[in-house]
Amino acid sequence: AYRVIIYQSGNQVFDAYTESSTMDVTVTGLTNGVSYTINIWGVNLSAKEGFTGSATGTPAIPTPVLTTITIAPTSASINVGAGQQLTAICKDQNNATMTCPTITWHTSDITKATVNPSTGTTTTVTGVATGVSNITATSGSITSNISAITVSSVTTNIVVTSPNGGENWLQKY
Repeated sequence: AYRVIIYQSGNQVFDAYTESSTMDVTVTGLTNGVSYTINIWGVNLSAKEGFTGSATGTPAIPTPVLTTITIAPTSASINVGAGQQLTAICKDQNNATMTCPTITWHTSDITKATVNPSTGTTTTVTGVATGVSNITATSGSITSNISAITVSSVTTNIVVTSPNGGENWLQKY
């Protein structure tokens, strides 16, 4: 028979017992980077002989692995010549926000919108011509969602006034 008890700062956080000849233990819910004391008792039930052992261990903090990149905002409307900042948000295998590795920005149509800089966690999309360009961010094999950028032309109203109240102005000029 075996019994495994795990303590953290003197408080019991796990206890398992079996009467089989082997014991596999999976412990969940431990905090990364926190030290635990593990006590193990083994007993030969027929011979009534036992042994004990103790060890100290600290769960390793797993290396974050990039699993998703999300661009914010997911869409924007800008004028030709204007810019819109986009930000890449990276998440790991536990859906926790993490520091982004190298991010490369892409535009689906450089004749409509460009990205600058082309690497980094943020970029500015600049409108080039009327239309739509889908912006994505990649790192290795991970590709983000699409941020749809709609580019519109700038409308300018020109008001012309004539000198001297407009009398014969068109004829003079």
